[in-house]
Amino acid sequence: MPLRDKAKDEAPSEWHDLKHSSGFCTKMKGDYAGSGNLVHLKWMHMNCDAEITAKAMDGAARNGHLPVIQWLHNNCYVDCTTVAMDDAAMNGHIQVVRWLHENRSEGCTKAAMDKAASNGHLVVVEFLHQNRSEGCTTAAMDGAVSNGHSNVFQFLSYKRREGCTTAAMYNAASTGRLDLIMALSKMFQADFTATAMKCAATNGHLGVVE
Repeated sequence: MPLRDKAKDEAPSEWHDLKHSSGFCTKMKGDYAGSGNLVHLKWMHMNCDAEITAKAMDGAARNGHLPVIQWLHNNCYVDCTTVAMDDAAMNGHIQVVRWLHENRSEGCTKAAMDKAASNGHLVVVEFLHQNRSEGCTTAAMDGAVSNGHSNVFQFLSYKRREGCTTAAMYNAASTGRLDLIMALSKMFQADFTATAMKCAATNGHLGVVE
């Protein structure tokens, strides 16, 4: 009988003796948290005293499992890291970002807004801008432009000062986004260089070159 199937039929203490010392129980708690399986996480918590690490809440936040995060916060006194809010922002989980901001002290890094912008999560970008002090880097606008998120680009253009790099222009050209090219040229007095035109032509966007 496979070990996992056998574990279901054994008393918790027997299963615990088999795998606890190897760190398996801690890993399972983290996996249950990350996948949003609160029922199994509660069972493990009741029947096994293995440590729950910061990876559990980080993983739950990354995947948007707010009930798991709240349960860990209220029952296990578990830590998390800045990865929790960073990755929740990256994946657009605004409710998780808001809850972490209001109830935890770990905060986030500039990567939170950078990743949210790159993935087009405008609501998250707006929240971070209005409520957090970490800010972002040029990677935010570069990523928003590269992925065609014009609404995020516009917000960053008007509300933030980090700007972008020449990669934004080249990526806009490569994807044929004439609207973004024109906005970049106007806002940052950037010339539409031969390199950018080559990027557009190489990717078949002859209308941009013209």
